[in-house]
Formats: sequence, structure tokens, C-alpha cells
Amino acid sequence: IPDAHQAGLTKYLLGNAATILHQDFYMICLITFVSICSILLFFKKYQIILFDFEYAQSCNHTTRMISNIVLVLTTTTIMIGLQTVGVILISALLIAPATAARQWSHNFTTIIFLAAFFGLLSTTLGTLISSSMPHLPTGPTIVMIACFFTFFSLLFAPNGIVIAWCKKKEQIKKMNATCMLSNFLLFNEGLQDPFHAHDLAALQALGKKGTNKIIDQLEKQGLIMSPQKNFWRLTPKGLDFLEKHKNHA
Repeated sequence: IPDAHQAGLTKYLLGNAATILHQDFYMICLITFVSICSILLFFKKYQIILFDFEYAQSCNHTTRMISNIVLVLTTTTIMIGLQTVGVILISALLIAPATAARQWSHNFTTIIFLAAFFGLLSTTLGTLISSSMPHLPTGPTIVMIACFFTFFSLLFAPNGIVIAWCKKKEQIKKMNATCMLSNFLLFNEGLQDPFHAHDLAALQALGKKGTNKIIDQLEKQGLIMSPQKNFWRLTPKGLDFLEKHKNHA
């Protein structure tokens, strides 16, 4: 229908922060105050119930009452958020800051404060940007910024994809280096000299990928040395490293 916008459907779906009145602001402050008080009063119960509901039930916690309080607060938050970001985008605003915060910490308390910070930052930046540009709706702008923080956190946060991949790659590199050092001791089992030099071809015959890179890495760390071309042996530092590694294992 060409004149469907007269029913306010667009504002209901996408929100319109410009239409907020003083009464709406006071209501938002009241709900925020009640939510903060609820978190402070029942923080430990929230933590247990949200982390493991069945365990909370086994400990005779008032799980039904706390669950109902969480449900009421969530529903109320959605209701007061309809006018700012709309019914479609409120779900994204509820999920995105918490998802972003989860990538930066494993601590429940820290996640709560980070989620609040990301939500505050998203709404503030979204409101400022939309008010400075014509024909730019506030609700979608807020959600886009919140999603940007979420995607950035998913990639580059300490628990993000990129950092996890780098840590895994570094761990594999250390494991390969340790395995290569162990091979030097393996070759020296029938010899009296632990610093006997071995041919590079013998080390490569073990089938380890990137043998040359591993050897270069170990040489830079001072764990092995080359007494002559294509021959490598352990250094005293490398032997101490292996002995500590065995004791630790």
C-alpha cells in the first residue's frame, strides 16, 4: 500500500530516536536503575543460573524466581528499545554487545561491564553519526556500529579467530622445534657425545615438514649450531632445554 507509512510501521520496525519524549527518557532511566539493582542483589544467583541451570536447581536455588526476573527485565528492555532501534534491530542490540564482550574475557563480571560498555559506545556513536548526516536513521546506525564491534572482536580479540589461529600456529611451531631437538638426542642414544653433529639429510629423512625453517629457528635461539656445512649438533643451551622439558613433562 503506497501510504502504509502513515500507520507508523517503519518507525515500529526500525525505530526513531528523534521521537523520544522526556517521559520516555525517565522510563528508560527507571528501567536501567531497576536492572542494575537487580544485578547487584542477585548477582551470584544470576551467575550460577545463567552458567548452569541444572546445577543451580540441584543446589536448591530459587531458579524459577530468578528466571522470571530475567525474563521480565529482558521483555521490558525490548519494549523500551522499540522506539529507539525498532522491533527488528532490538534483538541485534541485545546480542551484539554481549557477543563482542565474550571475545575479550572469560570472567562473568568482566563480560557484563564490557557488554555494557560496547552497548553504550554503540548507541552514543550511532546517535552522533545519524544526527550529523541527513536521512540516516538512528536505529540501523546504532546496530551497524554494534555489529562492527562484534565482528572486530570475533576476529582480533584475545579469544577471536585471528588470535586463536596465530596462537595455534605458534604452538605448532614450538612443538615441531621441540620434536626436532628430541631427534638429536634420539640419534645420540648409541653415542657417548651428546653434542655429536648429524647430517641434515638424516634429519630430513624423518619426514618433518619445514625442516629447514625449524633448524633456522633453533639456530637463532642458540639451541643448535652447525660445525660444518649441512651438519648440525646440539648446544649446551639446547641440551639444558631438553632436560628441563623432560622434567616438566
